[in-house]
Amino acid sequence: SGLSAGGILQVVNSQALTLAGLVGAGTVDLTTSAGGVTQGAGGTLIAGTLTSSGGLAAAAVLLGTANQIGVLTHVAAGGSFVLNDSIDLTVTGPIAASRIVLTDTGRTVTFANGTTLLTDGPERPFGPVQVSDMPSAAGGQGGANDAAASVRQNGQLTVRDLNGSHNVLRLDTSVATDFDTTQGLSAPDTWLILVLNNAATAGGAIDVKALDAVYPGTVGTASLFGSVNGLTGPGAAAAGHITPITADKYMLNTCPITSANCVLIAAQSVPKGNPIGEIQIARLPNPNLDDDDLLVPIVSDQEP
Repeated sequence: SGLSAGGILQVVNSQALTLAGLVGAGTVDLTTSAGGVTQGAGGTLIAGTLTSSGGLAAAAVLLGTANQIGVLTHVAAGGSFVLNDSIDLTVTGPIAASRIVLTDTGRTVTFANGTTLLTDGPERPFGPVQVSDMPSAAGGQGGANDAAASVRQNGQLTVRDLNGSHNVLRLDTSVATDFDTTQGLSAPDTWLILVLNNAATAGGAIDVKALDAVYPGTVGTASLFGSVNGLTGPGAAAAGHITPITADKYMLNTCPITSANCVLIAAQSVPKGNPIGEIQIARLPNPNLDDDDLLVPIVSDQEP
């Protein structure tokens, strides 16, 4: 029901592995040749570093609400890799899974320089997409999902396809999403979704296939730069999308996201009823006429 070690705890299993109770070590190295790894919400995994030197044959779902993982590195899982954490987390090395879910509520997740995410996900459809239709951790679609107070990225973060030719990176933050300003996010096949809750900010360099910025409530700010679908400058801003409506505080290459040639067309609500019916035509008063008189011109007396 529990296992602790002072240095490295390496577990190699030929079948599915269940973590129960408290499992802790300076480094926890989990490998399965058949089956995956599961942990219920009541379990606790404490590790300075969590890794998988031999890989995980199936999904790894670590749901302990009191997990304390400092560094996540070199993990490949068959299917999903899901991790709940309760302290600041640094991600390094390659993380590979069709579906990656990192939840670090109220904390900071940092992607170290050189980190690579290999994952899947749908291609963004053409036109507006409702938030409820976007890939998410709860929706179970492929892709990398990270929910935290802040996401920071140093140097270069690379996102590539694991299977197929499309992938998704979704970052849900309540304080800030900061990409490196020199190298930033290298993800030319990626649908990047930035959910900026509570007026969270976003900034830094990006190279993505598609971009959606979502601000569910209070308006925040974004100062991004880079390319979308191979376009740079104002073209990249025009290729991006923002939900629920356009807002000039969310910028890409110093242009509002969705703007045309850096000119933002403000969203207008559809008028209720017939707008022509709101027009009132006033009659100008004539001082030579009584209110009851009506002057009718005699056509025969008019000049030709």
